[in-house]
Amino acid sequence: MSEPTARSSLSVSSAPETSVPETSPQRHRLWSRDFILASLTNFLIAMVFYLLITAMASTRWIASWHRTPSPVSR
Repeated sequence: MSEPTARSSLSVSSAPETSVPETSPQRHRLWSRDFILASLTNFLIAMVFYLLITAMASTRWIASWHRTPSPVSR
Protein backbone atom coordinates (compact mmCIF):
# COMPACT_ATOMS: atom_id res chain seq x y z
CA MET A 1 0.00 0.00 0.00
CA SER A 2 1.31 3.38 -0.89
CA GLU A 3 1.30 6.13 1.59
CA PRO A 4 -0.62 9.35 0.83
CA THR A 5 1.54 12.12 -0.42
CA ALA A 6 1.61 15.60 1.07
CA ARG A 7 -0.05 16.99 -2.04
CA SER A 8 -3.77 16.98 -2.04
CA SER A 9 -5.48 15.57 -5.05
CA LEU A 10 -8.42 17.92 -4.54
CA SER A 11 -8.51 20.86 -6.88
CA VAL A 12 -10.48 24.00 -6.34
CA SER A 13 -12.46 24.81 -9.41
CA SER A 14 -12.74 28.44 -10.22
CA ALA A 15 -14.66 30.32 -12.82
CA PRO A 16 -13.04 30.21 -16.21
CA GLU A 17 -10.65 33.05 -16.64
CA THR A 18 -11.83 35.63 -19.09
CA SER A 19 -9.57 38.09 -20.70
CA VAL A 20 -10.27 41.58 -19.44
CA PRO A 21 -9.45 44.19 -22.04
CA GLU A 22 -6.77 46.57 -20.95
CA THR A 23 -8.47 49.95 -20.97
CA SER A 24 -7.32 53.10 -19.39
CA PRO A 25 -9.72 54.37 -16.75
CA GLN A 26 -11.93 56.96 -18.39
CA ARG A 27 -13.17 59.91 -16.45
CA HIS A 28 -16.85 60.42 -17.05
CA ARG A 29 -17.88 64.04 -17.11
CA LEU A 30 -20.72 64.89 -14.71
CA TRP A 31 -21.72 68.01 -16.60
CA SER A 32 -22.47 66.23 -19.84
CA ARG A 33 -24.95 67.52 -22.38
CA ASP A 34 -27.63 65.05 -21.28
CA PHE A 35 -27.20 65.96 -17.61
CA ILE A 36 -27.49 69.69 -18.32
CA LEU A 37 -30.62 69.20 -20.45
CA ALA A 38 -32.24 66.96 -17.83
CA SER A 39 -31.44 69.43 -15.04
CA LEU A 40 -32.71 72.39 -17.03
CA THR A 41 -35.91 70.57 -17.95
CA ASN A 42 -36.50 69.57 -14.34
CA PHE A 43 -35.91 73.15 -13.18
CA LEU A 44 -38.35 74.59 -15.72
CA ILE A 45 -41.05 72.07 -14.83
CA ALA A 46 -40.61 72.87 -11.14
CA MET A 47 -40.88 76.61 -11.84
CA VAL A 48 -44.05 76.17 -13.90
CA PHE A 49 -45.55 74.05 -11.13
CA TYR A 50 -44.62 76.59 -8.45
CA LEU A 51 -46.00 79.52 -10.47
CA LEU A 52 -49.20 77.63 -11.26
CA ILE A 53 -49.83 76.69 -7.64
CA THR A 54 -49.11 80.17 -6.30
CA ALA A 55 -51.25 81.79 -9.00
CA MET A 56 -54.16 79.47 -8.21
CA ALA A 57 -53.83 80.09 -4.48
CA SER A 58 -53.62 83.85 -4.87
CA THR A 59 -56.63 84.06 -7.19
CA ARG A 60 -58.66 81.92 -4.80
CA TRP A 61 -57.60 84.10 -1.86
CA ILE A 62 -58.41 87.31 -3.75
CA ALA A 63 -61.79 85.93 -4.82
CA SER A 64 -62.65 84.90 -1.27
CA TRP A 65 -61.42 88.24 0.07
CA HIS A 66 -63.76 90.18 -2.26
CA ARG A 67 -66.78 88.10 -1.25
CA THR A 68 -66.52 88.75 2.47
CA PRO A 69 -68.71 91.60 3.63
CA SER A 70 -66.91 94.50 5.10
CA PRO A 71 -67.84 95.23 8.72
CA VAL A 72 -67.54 98.97 8.10
CA SER A 73 -70.13 99.09 5.27
CA ARG A 74 -73.18 98.95 7.62
